[in-house]
Amino acid sequence: MSGTGAIGLMALFLVDLLDMFFISLLGEVELAAAIGFAGTLIFFSTSVSIGTSIAMGALVSRALGANEAEKARQLTVNVMIFAVIICAILVSLMLWQLPQLLAMIGATGNVAAAATDYLVILLPSAPFIAISMSAGAALRGIGDARRSMIATLIGGGVNAVLDPLFIFGLSMGMEGAAIASVFARLA
Repeated sequence: MSGTGAIGLMALFLVDLLDMFFISLLGEVELAAAIGFAGTLIFFSTSVSIGTSIAMGALVSRALGANEAEKARQLTVNVMIFAVIICAILVSLMLWQLPQLLAMIGATGNVAAAATDYLVILLPSAPFIAISMSAGAALRGIGDARRSMIATLIGGGVNAVLDPLFIFGLSMGMEGAAIASVFARLA
C-alpha cells in the first residue's frame, strides 16, 4: 500500500515538474525561474493538503478497524470540509500577500511578475488538491490504494498532454502551463 501511495504522491509533484520542463523549452530563463519560485509557494499549500490527508487516512482506518463504518463516513466528510476550508483560507491569504511572499523568497522584476501570473491562475485550484488528497487517503484507509493511485496518475497524464498543447500549440506560454495544471487538478 505504501508503494501505491508513493507513486500517487510522485504523480502529484510530476505535474509541477512537467510545467518546469515545458516552460524551460521556451528558452526564457526568467520564466523557468518564475516556475521555481511559484513551485515553492505551491509546495507550501500542497503540504497543508498532505497533512490533512494523513489525518484522513489515520482517522478513517482507525474507525474502520474499530468496526465503526458510520463514524468513518462522518470523519471522511468532516476532514474533507476542514481540508477545503483550511486550504481556501491559506490560498486567500497567499493571493492577498503574493507580491510580498514572492519578494521574501527572492523573486524580483519580470520573474516575480511571471510567477504572479502563474500563481493567480493556479493557486485558486488548491482546494481541489485538498479534496483529491483527502479522498485518496480515505480510499487508502479503506484498503483501496490502487484506485487512489490511479486517480492521481490520471491528473499527471492530463497535465502531460495539456501542457505542450496549451504552452506551444495555443501559444499560451506560462498561462497555458497554469491552465493545464488546473485541468490536471480537476481530473
